[in-house]
Amino acid sequence: MKNQTSPLAPRRQRDYAGVLSSILAILAGLLVGLIVLLATNPSNAFPAFSALITGGFYSGMKTFGNVLYYAVPIIMTGLGVGFGFKASIFNIGGAGQFIVGAFCGVYTASIWNLPGALGWIVPLLASMIGGALWALLPGLLHAYRRVNIVIATIMMNYIGMYLVNYLIKIAPIYDNVKNTASRRPAWISSSRTAPRISASSSLLLWPSSCSSCWRRRISASS
Repeated sequence: MKNQTSPLAPRRQRDYAGVLSSILAILAGLLVGLIVLLATNPSNAFPAFSALITGGFYSGMKTFGNVLYYAVPIIMTGLGVGFGFKASIFNIGGAGQFIVGAFCGVYTASIWNLPGALGWIVPLLASMIGGALWALLPGLLHAYRRVNIVIATIMMNYIGMYLVNYLIKIAPIYDNVKNTASRRPAWISSSRTAPRISASSSLLLWPSSCSSCWRRRISASS
């Protein structure tokens, strides 16, 4: 009797190979970083490398929550780009789509006085729609005019960045979001932030993370 191989076996092997390649990439990046530290500052290389590895855990779950707080917008942007890669479309415009989506979320949250949970749900949806529409234009150019998708999405990154820098200056939200890196603006009430995961963690869900990161970018550019 012949051995029957499960049709899921090749897929599982590919999944394992993908996980293994990701782990090897992380380890290789850490190794290269250590080599650079040793080459530039040998005496402090290992303390700095140790801080790099354990820095996200030195103060318990609160510090780890802060790591996720800043990482979640980047992870979500990477997942959005990953969908294009799975369809063999090289979407290099994730940065521009993130910036435009963040502006749509901040603008909606600051202009519309929405009650209760709608104060963060609607800006979240606005961020999603804004980023999707910004990705739609290079997609249409590629589908109907055969414009190179890589060039189009890269150019849209810069167009989105400078467009948002211009809009944030003329929109009625500039005074609300500038110089707010260390304090919560008055227009962000407790009802306009996503619920906390736990009382001991400063981790917020993506809408608040997105708005916070964008406010910091505006403060830095101002």
